Amino acid sequence: MIGNKARNLLRLRDEFNLYVPDFIVVPFDDVIAHKKESLIFNNEALDTLHHTLLQKDWKKVSFRTSAQSEDGARASFAGQYQSFVDKTYSKAALKKYIIACYESTKSATVQQYAKLHGATVEPGGSVIIQKMFYGTTSGVLFSENGTGHMHVVYSDSWKNVVVDNESAQEVFIPKNAIADGMAPPFMRTLAKHASMLERAYGNPVDIEWSYDGTTLAFLQVRPQTTLHLEYSMTWDSTNISENYPGVTLPLTYSFIRTVYATVYPEFLQLIGVSKNKLNQHHAVFSNMLGYLNGRVFYRISNWYHVVDLIPGRQNRLFFESMLNPVKKNTQATQKRVLDPGSIIAIIRFLAILSQSQRLSRQFQKQFAKRYESLQQATPDGVNAETIYTNIQHTKQRVLELWAVPVLNDVRVMIFHGLLKKRLLKKHSHAVYLQYLQGLTDRASIQPLKELGALGDTLRSIVPGARTVTALKKSSEWHRCVEETIAFTKNYAARTPDELKLESVRLSDTPEAIMALALHSNRTSYDQRSRETNPLPPLDGVSRYIARQARQAIDWRERFRFNRAQVFRLASDAYLAIGDRFASEGIIKISRDIYYLTEQEIETIINGHAWKYDALELVRQRKREARQYETASVSLRVTGTGVVAPKHLKNDEKKSGAVTVGMGVSAGSVSAEVIVVKAFDPNLSVAGKILIVTHIDPGWTLLFTQAAGVITERGNALSHVAIVARELHIPAIVGIPQATTHYTTGDFVTMDGMSGEILRVNNKKARS
Repeated sequence: MIGNKARNLLRLRDEFNLYVPDFIVVPFDDVIAHKKESLIFNNEALDTLHHTLLQKDWKKVSFRTSAQSEDGARASFAGQYQSFVDKTYSKAALKKYIIACYESTKSATVQQYAKLHGATVEPGGSVIIQKMFYGTTSGVLFSENGTGHMHVVYSDSWKNVVVDNESAQEVFIPKNAIADGMAPPFMRTLAKHASMLERAYGNPVDIEWSYDGTTLAFLQVRPQTTLHLEYSMTWDSTNISENYPGVTLPLTYSFIRTVYATVYPEFLQLIGVSKNKLNQHHAVFSNMLGYLNGRVFYRISNWYHVVDLIPGRQNRLFFESMLNPVKKNTQATQKRVLDPGSIIAIIRFLAILSQSQRLSRQFQKQFAKRYESLQQATPDGVNAETIYTNIQHTKQRVLELWAVPVLNDVRVMIFHGLLKKRLLKKHSHAVYLQYLQGLTDRASIQPLKELGALGDTLRSIVPGARTVTALKKSSEWHRCVEETIAFTKNYAARTPDELKLESVRLSDTPEAIMALALHSNRTSYDQRSRETNPLPPLDGVSRYIARQARQAIDWRERFRFNRAQVFRLASDAYLAIGDRFASEGIIKISRDIYYLTEQEIETIINGHAWKYDALELVRQRKREARQYETASVSLRVTGTGVVAPKHLKNDEKKSGAVTVGMGVSAGSVSAEVIVVKAFDPNLSVAGKILIVTHIDPGWTLLFTQAAGVITERGNALSHVAIVARELHIPAIVGIPQATTHYTTGDFVTMDGMSGEILRVNNKKARS
């Protein structure tokens, strides 16, 4: 009748041979007799016990209750029974704390806990008298946190931080790689013993422990009664929805998921993160994205994990400045100790970062060579297995290089963060935007320039032509087609939603390119691009930071175009597989291939599939896609439960602000609004304010003649903001309900600096 706490201590010492500070277990029945009115001590037993303790010469001791009902597999009774630590030993203290421990077994709090948990309070127990152990680090280990990690909570003190409710630090040790973990050696030893105890108890355990720099002491062990089977996940689409707006089909998602899982470990290895550490974060890299109701999200917590692997103390702040997630998490940044290893990592990272410009030029040359050779791997005349193999080869050849564009993204993140911090502290928002302007490479601007030139050419071939129909009626139609094809040879990858494999390419329909060109002209482009505003002077450090930020943004735009080129190759190749599948009756039409995942396509091609037609699967996914299109999904979504993604809820406070957003390109204009929810090359937006959900690189082909641009999503580094600044088009981003609040024909005044929009209803004001 000594109670479970005492039994567990004895097992730790005698069965498992672990170090437990010296202790004596005293059953209550051995030293006290109890009556209803009072407690009576067995004085002879008490004197013998006191004599034994005096001989041990323990100056400081703890008295802890060990009850029959506590530390069970179903109910722990944690914190319900009294413990008294760091007490000076005396006979008076012995009597006092034996009584206190005994009375705690019958307390009202214990009875209430038992009733709440459906447990039974069994009579009996003991008091544990133990020599104090003063560790320099103490805490509790939970052997299972629900994600396959041991959770260690500790502080630099001898006190139990969980019981005393003091501030604590946390470490998570992967159970499948305890020896390889980044925790201190003594914690890895603790974790190994915890794993052994978990197996012996047949249940996760929690362990109270202390460490004095030499000795690891086990103070308590018990079954872990609260198993964290429920978990939460949070996804944010603020940034990625610009590239993958609305519903994205399964093939695209399966394709990009492997891309993200590959390029970030490659980048981190480039900057010196060890393979051991990368292996520990394998699950993070495999889950950079989420796929909810047919939409692509960032698994935002995993992005913070990746950012934390990059040397530097302000990376989360810079990351949020660049990404602009719905909710910030900067305060969760862990403190980084500048030990020798950290200093070496920072120096290596800064050295690699300083080479970003050289590495980017090197990437461009290597990419050009590989892209040219990959273009030769035409799907014509080859079978489906060969095409699939070529796609995977293409992906591998490109991803081998892609650590450099990710490095450049980090360069953008850091220098943009520094620039914004410095300029907004000493200067205005206008100065900040001015110093983001000035691309030297024209990867994003050149297609717009050439589109205007094509428009001029078409109008010179067929004077007076304003529509594609007029061109078709002309005897010079063949020349118009030739000029248009010449344009698409260079810019075939530039198309609306260009990173969705299923997107119909503008280059596939020359008439669409012609329609866009006829609404554009080179003169207007040249006038806008030549506009300049004098830059205010900056100190030397700020000038350097601004130059680095602009160069990085410049390269980022080039890499975006390279990425679109690769996606174009993959899309064409998968469509060729779709041709083969359709001819075999596996799917109905070629474009149905986009409703299958890469893995499903591979199993069909290589003979691993459950069945060899996907007709019903495609039909089902088409129905679901139509349902997803009508579903309302916020930019931030949280799932909680045993299977978290099954229980989703919108986690975004809807902003009522539809008259103010983020000004990202200076200028004020009053004009008629045109709301566009789907890309239409036949639209004329000349002299109007274009309002859209988003603008990716392909969409910019539409807005070169716009008087202004307003989008529901975006930030100062979005493509719409970058191009608008270069063309001196006022732009406002980040107004979530803009396309529903405003209607085509409304007349508004917008200010691309302040982000304010004023609806003008007075007809006189319009004129």
